[in-house]
Amino acid sequence: MTPSADTEPKSTQVESEKAVPPEQLAALKDKDKTGALTPQAKTKRYYRVTVRDGGTLQSGGVVIRLSGIAARDADATCKDDQGKSWHCGAAAKAALMRLIRARAVTCELPKRGEHNIFLARRSVAGTDLSTWLVRQGWATPREPNEPALAEAAAAAKSEKLGLWRSAE
Repeated sequence: MTPSADTEPKSTQVESEKAVPPEQLAALKDKDKTGALTPQAKTKRYYRVTVRDGGTLQSGGVVIRLSGIAARDADATCKDDQGKSWHCGAAAKAALMRLIRARAVTCELPKRGEHNIFLARRSVAGTDLSTWLVRQGWATPREPNEPALAEAAAAAKSEKLGLWRSAE
């Protein structure tokens, strides 16, 4: 005997409607104070990256400055404790080139999307390049209140790494 439509329990939602997809839940959690949804950060991988200086990378026609840090130009010089000049900009560039080698660089794109020139946080094999450069003493934090960069700068300074080995 087949139950009639009157005896079947009525469901107000289909099973697939009951479960909210994870991306919708994440978007709802990311609402700002005005109630508007904040865009999710997008990442992109860049291959064949060229290091222009200790804080700038290039991939094809796209130039990305590493955010959160102040780095010396590639041709910058510094003075050591004895007053002798050394090429600190070239040393920073070489250190960054050794870290990246031929590996892909992952970049967090700005909220407004990719442009030809922009500031971004980048990483290689899970290593944040801005934090690494500051920790090695090749850059200083732009925002001293950013805990990871401030901690990295203090460690590099106490160990007299990179720029901190000089009198500057």
